[in-house]
Amino acid sequence: MKLKITAPIIKQVAGSELTYVEGQNLFENGAIKEFYAVKVNEDSIYKYKILAYIEDRGHRLEVELQFDKSGDLRTLWCGCPLYGGNGEFCRHTVAVLMYVKQQQTSPRKIKWESLESFLQKRLVTELFNEYEESLSSVKAIQYSNEELVQLVPRLRFENNEAHLELQIGRKRLYVVKDIFKFIQYVENQQEFHYGKELTFNHQLDLFTSESLPLLAFVQGIVEDQQLYANQYDLHLTARRGVLLSQVKLAEFHQLFLGKRLMCLVEKHEFKSVLMSNEAPNLEFKVEPIKGRGIILTLNQSNFLLHGLKGTPFIVNQEVLAPFGREFSRNAFPILNPLVVLGGKLKITKDQLPDFLSLVYPKIKPYLTEESISYLENKHQVPQLDS
Repeated sequence: MKLKITAPIIKQVAGSELTYVEGQNLFENGAIKEFYAVKVNEDSIYKYKILAYIEDRGHRLEVELQFDKSGDLRTLWCGCPLYGGNGEFCRHTVAVLMYVKQQQTSPRKIKWESLESFLQKRLVTELFNEYEESLSSVKAIQYSNEELVQLVPRLRFENNEAHLELQIGRKRLYVVKDIFKFIQYVENQQEFHYGKELTFNHQLDLFTSESLPLLAFVQGIVEDQQLYANQYDLHLTARRGVLLSQVKLAEFHQLFLGKRLMCLVEKHEFKSVLMSNEAPNLEFKVEPIKGRGIILTLNQSNFLLHGLKGTPFIVNQEVLAPFGREFSRNAFPILNPLVVLGGKLKITKDQLPDFLSLVYPKIKPYLTEESISYLENKHQVPQLDS
């Protein structure tokens, strides 16, 4: 696939001559340290994704670019605080665009891999790196299962943001009230008193083996945020949770696929949510109002759609799963008024023609068979292209 990246596009992204020159200097000095090209077959809009890690002044930054099926640039993201300021992008996105443009020139050629392959390879690499570091710094001591401490994640979804929180303990679990200090304790192998049943020296070999991949995942996020803060003299206040970008949420979901976790969704607490690739079946139901139109309802309540601008996820009391973009694009516009109005949307008799011509073709795949039969037998429904 040939991505449409030209010099004018890169200059437009830079927004200023200074940003362009700074990005060019990073590119020419070999600042791009890791580069991944991912083809997202499940996404009908953002088919191609570039992920890169760039070193700038001793800091490691993540950059993400998304392209549509025609190779046109659609979205950019960088983890640095300068990203997107005043309508301009940062030097890191400029450097990565230049690198991608270079990689497409002969004899180079970008090698695309699937999203599943990329996530699997990346998580395993991070896990191996963590084990390698622990083997070189800590003596191998055998501990019984009763002595080992477990690290338990939980997700919090609020205001269209996903946050990862942690609990720690043996039999009794304590909330980690400051994740930044927690990671500092781990790096320094420091002791901390969590409560009556847990005073813990944060050595890697004192965590259960199941906790180590989660620890490595959280440590990577915290280290990136601390680097940004140090570079721009920002003060990090105590935080119970860390914000998960859309990419990080996808990584976390893959890491715990098949396992059950606690999820806090707005005001609801779901204690056992399965990390799954199978989204729940949402169906709309139509009921007639005699002489006055119809009422549209949904077969589920207490759910949340997260990340509508990227790979969307749906979370309810049963599962957290990626949702198809077709459903999000076609059915989500009608979900919001349904939720706001308590799960029932009334379509008056005068509104029915517009509903049948504009909305019905989009949501027909998600209507119950009885609803389709009723609408097509009782009303004039436009014929859909097969």
